[in-house]
This record gives sequence, C-alpha cells and structure tokens, in this order.
Amino acid sequence: MSDVVEFVEYTKSITRNIVIRERIKDYEKDLKAAKMELEDHNYEVDTSEVPWYIEAQGGERRTLKECADLQTEEWRNIEIKLLDAIHLAETKLSSVRSDLARSEEFREWRIIVDGFESGTTLAPSSSEALKVAITKIDRSDYPYVETTMWISVKVTCDESGEEDLDTVALHPDEPGCVDGKNHDWQSPHKVVGGREDYPGMWPNEAGVIIREVCGNCGKYKVTNTWALDVATGAHGLRSVSYEKPDDFSLQWLADKR
Repeated sequence: MSDVVEFVEYTKSITRNIVIRERIKDYEKDLKAAKMELEDHNYEVDTSEVPWYIEAQGGERRTLKECADLQTEEWRNIEIKLLDAIHLAETKLSSVRSDLARSEEFREWRIIVDGFESGTTLAPSSSEALKVAITKIDRSDYPYVETTMWISVKVTCDESGEEDLDTVALHPDEPGCVDGKNHDWQSPHKVVGGREDYPGMWPNEAGVIIREVCGNCGKYKVTNTWALDVATGAHGLRSVSYEKPDDFSLQWLADKR
C-alpha cells in the first residue's frame, strides 16, 4: 500500500471516529432526555368510586372514577411511548459504542486499582489500557504484606462502554539472609516434616503446600499451589509466605557446622 493510500485511509478513519463520537454524544442526550421525561410524567390518580358526576365533552356524564381510569390509560400509553424511546436510544447508543470499540482509536480509560480510582490513560484497546493500569500498582502502598495478596485492576471507557479487569499477585518481599548471602532453600525431613519420600509437602485440595528451610539462616519459605483469594473466591492460585527461624531449624544449622 502506497503512502498516499495509507494517508487517505488514515484520514477516513479519523473522520469516521469523529462522527461516531458525535453520535455517541447525541444518543446519550436522547437517552437522558427520554429518562427524564419518563420520571417527570409519573403521577398518581384517584380511582376511588364517588357518587359525583362531571360533564364531559359532548354533554356526556362520567363519574370521577371513569375520568381517572381514562387518565390512567392515557398515562400508560404515554409511558409505553417513552419506554420505546428509551429502548431505541439505548440500542443506537450501544451500536455506535460498539463501532468505537472495534476501532483502533485511542480513547480515555479510567483506571481502578484495588477499588480506588488511579487516574486515566489513553489506549486503543482494553488490553493495552490494562498494561498501563498494572504499572499503577505501588508496592509502597502495601508495606506489611506477609503473604501473597491479589490486587484487582480494572479499566473502564465511559465513551465506548467497554471495561476489562485483571488480578495481579503481589508477593511479600523475600527476607534477607545472613551475611548478605542468598537463601539456600532445602527440604530436610527432620526440619520441614511431611512424608520421608516427599519431605515438606502436604496435599491441599488439587495442589500442595510446600515448606522449605534456608540452609544459611534457618528461615522458612511456605508455598501454596492451591491458594484462595478471599476477596474473589478464586482457587488454584500460588501464594508465598516466610517464617522466622525456630529451634528446629537453628539446631539443624548448628548440627551442620
């Protein structure tokens, strides 16, 4: 494709998306107006039977109840028309929003991290917006994480009606080892327990809990391969936590020396 053709197609795309955005605004106004009119039209009529009569057009005599019933019928007819108008506006709005969602036009997305608004970003799709949203997670906001927690990240485009979400695992910082060494995670049966052929391992529904000990400092690392996110109820996640040395691990270290 030549540069001229690409430029023409790009110009058409910009024009098309400008039209789509104008239609979105128009249909949003129509929908709002129809809903407001429906709210303003609501009223109650007294349909109780009374012995009085009033003169209707043409000299016809009707009871107040008959008049109230006619008013109720008229109101219901108007209500049906307003509900039809609302449905039509919603259908048109949904259609043009879908057109915008299918395009690669950059649009504004609101970012919600862990239930809190965290600014906005411009992106052509929800997946690209989510990539930016994940970077908004500030580790300093969670200074006392002792075990893995899961942070919900959501992006919403008010213009197109799109939204998407993801969950990010936030693991605790690995504690330091002695003398600046790296941890040497091991599974000696007499320290971590469990079965001798599978030391430090316990079944946990469809996963396992793995307990390891550092051969340098005696701290423990516990990994759960079937963890639960209590906020969402999601199973099958991986969590990590750390525990301080105890008498068993310290004695094991002493015996090794």
